[in-house]
Amino acid sequence: MIAIDTSILPNAVWDKMKPIEHPIKRQPKKEAIRGIYKSMKEAVKNVKWYKRPFKATMRMAKDEYYKMIENEQWYNNTLYSASVERHRNDELDLEVIHISFKRHDRKTDENISWQHKQWIKNDLCGSESEGLELFPAESRLLNTANQYHIWVLGDNRKLPFGFDDGRTVVETTKKMDSGAVQTYQENKK
Repeated sequence: MIAIDTSILPNAVWDKMKPIEHPIKRQPKKEAIRGIYKSMKEAVKNVKWYKRPFKATMRMAKDEYYKMIENEQWYNNTLYSASVERHRNDELDLEVIHISFKRHDRKTDENISWQHKQWIKNDLCGSESEGLELFPAESRLLNTANQYHIWVLGDNRKLPFGFDDGRTVVETTKKMDSGAVQTYQENKK
């Protein structure tokens, strides 16, 4: 556990993301399925779909319930909660890990720093894994909740772009000659 720069999140302390029970399992199954159905109906009504709209059914909600239970692992710490789903693309011989995370208070008025996103990725997929945030084409945009997403390559595969000169980190918060101030904090466990 380390102290966090309070300008990032006041009174915050970083602790590792820990596995938790799937939130949907905390309620009776029928109630959970009804909640999924209600959310699906609301989404169909309020979201502008770029694809053909569909009609939500209880069967779809039940299928979604079992898919969520089987495929999602959940984690949290004092600041965030996250779900992790693993997807396999046999054609590309590639595993992609989808991390969806949010602050506990669901606020976005204080940005989640790059540093926190890096630590979440490290805690859930390992420090040598590489991932990215996707800024999609408007036709693929999904913005229905105050959540963030990182897609990580499985098996510690490296992205075919980015810096490849080894680790270079300025570990000072003093103003540099250029006027820049580095805010990086080492996550000393």
